[in-house]
Amino acid sequence: MGIDYRKEVEITSWEKLPNGLYNIGGWFQFKGRVLKGKDYRIPLGGNGYTHDLTQVDDNFSIGFGEASALAHFSDTTGLVHIEFKTSIPWVIDKSLEPE
Repeated sequence: MGIDYRKEVEITSWEKLPNGLYNIGGWFQFKGRVLKGKDYRIPLGGNGYTHDLTQVDDNFSIGFGEASALAHFSDTTGLVHIEFKTSIPWVIDKSLEPE
């Protein structure tokens, strides 16, 4: 898709799971359009929404939708928002846990 992995909107870790993996998610955006498939966002009313990501395997899910309030672009016309969630081991030397 030509998305520069070094230009994420946000990457975050929510929690360490009982199995030792970390629940991590992120957002990327690119100019384009989704030709078919569902929008992963489900409106809750007002400005809120929840997610209905597509499960790819046991540890990874992804969703595509139209531009969101998290956009870093002033013109959100034709902006696609990609959201993912994964559970992976922590392999960096520095601990994520507070010391």
